[in-house]
Amino acid sequence: MNNKSYLLIIFIFFLTFNSFELSGDSNDENTILLNGENYIVKINFDSYPIKLGEQFIDIEIEYIDNTEIKFNGNVEIFFNNPGKSKRYKFIALKLPDTKSLYKATHTFKEPGDWMIEIYINDKKISEDFVFYVNVNNPSITVLKYGYLLMLLVAIFFVVGFVKLYFESKSKK
Repeated sequence: MNNKSYLLIIFIFFLTFNSFELSGDSNDENTILLNGENYIVKINFDSYPIKLGEQFIDIEIEYIDNTEIKFNGNVEIFFNNPGKSKRYKFIALKLPDTKSLYKATHTFKEPGDWMIEIYINDKKISEDFVFYVNVNNPSITVLKYGYLLMLLVAIFFVVGFVKLYFESKSKK
């Protein structure tokens, strides 16, 4: 076999993979909108649906009465695990040069319905919000096929190296 036939076999091999399986995890909307008496709070999770592991959270806060005023207060977040036996406290940090955008992170360690409490406080007004998110286990099938693909790539490189080694030895 010559090099062109190897390239053709590799090309056909990669064409057999279904590219439609490479869609993103997030087909759902990941924005949670909370309307209170004084604030409108938009919460975006980095990936949705939420799975076990580290999760980045964006919190955008606006005043209901005047949306042109920037919120500049304190935002505390409490994560209650599904059994409500543990409560984790975080303080969201405001990004500089943004219009009331706060960032937080949390590592979800067990699946289930997590209760999340948000306490918003500026010098004059404070308000509490409570909502639930469902945390799922990560998909095992994705990990299995990823390892299979990496194994095939490694085998391809080893076979190619061995083939080139023996070809170079036979030409000497």
